[in-house]
Amino acid sequence: MSVGGDYDLSERVRLRAEQEFSLGDAQDTQTTRVGLAATPWEGGEASTSVQSTGAESGEAMFANFGLRQVWTASDNWTFDFGVDRSQTLRRDGGSRPVSDQVNPNAAPVRGNEAGDFSAIFAGANFRTDVSEWVGRVELREGESDDQWAFIGGYKRDLRDGVVVASLLDLRSTESAGASHLDGRLGVGFAYRPESSRWAILNKLELVSRENSSAGFDTTARKVVNNLNASYKVDEVTQVSLQYAFKYVLDTIDGEEYRGYTDLIGAEARRSLSSRWDVGFNASVLNSRNAGVTDFAYGVSVGHQFATNAWASVGYNFEGIEDNDFDESDYTTKGVYLKVRFKFDQNSARQIFRR
Repeated sequence: MSVGGDYDLSERVRLRAEQEFSLGDAQDTQTTRVGLAATPWEGGEASTSVQSTGAESGEAMFANFGLRQVWTASDNWTFDFGVDRSQTLRRDGGSRPVSDQVNPNAAPVRGNEAGDFSAIFAGANFRTDVSEWVGRVELREGESDDQWAFIGGYKRDLRDGVVVASLLDLRSTESAGASHLDGRLGVGFAYRPESSRWAILNKLELVSRENSSAGFDTTARKVVNNLNASYKVDEVTQVSLQYAFKYVLDTIDGEEYRGYTDLIGAEARRSLSSRWDVGFNASVLNSRNAGVTDFAYGVSVGHQFATNAWASVGYNFEGIEDNDFDESDYTTKGVYLKVRFKFDQNSARQIFRR
């Protein structure tokens, strides 16, 4: 449980405070954060805070500082750069973190339980009427590891309702006796003109992960493609089709392991009124090399509770799981809830009014 708020000290400075409590079988914790955020000049953002964390295993106090500058060079070019620093002021109860993270694979939202660090970043954005390019570089030197990252993306409107986009994400981590290099290259295509009954989305990704630790090397590479197509049969009926596949090549200490998996899915939805609809979905997942086939099927009821806002409750009688295929779908066995929003300049205002 947490409670907090902001208070404007002036037009350019505001005070932030937050108190957080957690109760668990392993231990109880409490965290207090107090800081200032300011815009000292046009395009500039500065923030500083002190965080105190307490648990049965000990207490710690951290100081955090950040500075960011945005510079609009022209109608097309925008740049930004900044620095971040986190420093331990006091730690009681040993050098181990004073609290258990809910997800140990994710960095803490604030503070530096993984160790003190300094980071710098720089980014650029170029935009025209039909295209946009973004790029960002980050460098982080920490007590427990050193990291760097590069993220770049490109989008172009070919014509009304037809868009292509790409993304490159590279991240490296070096720590004592271990190194990790993750890379992802994605290319997407969207076809959804207002005059067409068809809407088609396709995303192709090339993923690579290299890990080296204590003489044990692993490399994981895969090609993943997700194709989704929707056809509006008439004013009340819509059919959606999905075909996704991935090819995986893993190398573990010189031994190679290969696999091909694909997913075939379909969904039909029919409107019962201007706001209510029902749907049925079915999918089959094939692991070709292992010769394993899994099925999923279920029903759902949807409701448009505001303009451009839709929610549905569904139940899958059988389910399948694959992290590369089910990010934008709900195929696990059991009950699920979907909420979708379509945003334009008026959507948010209409939703909150309701």
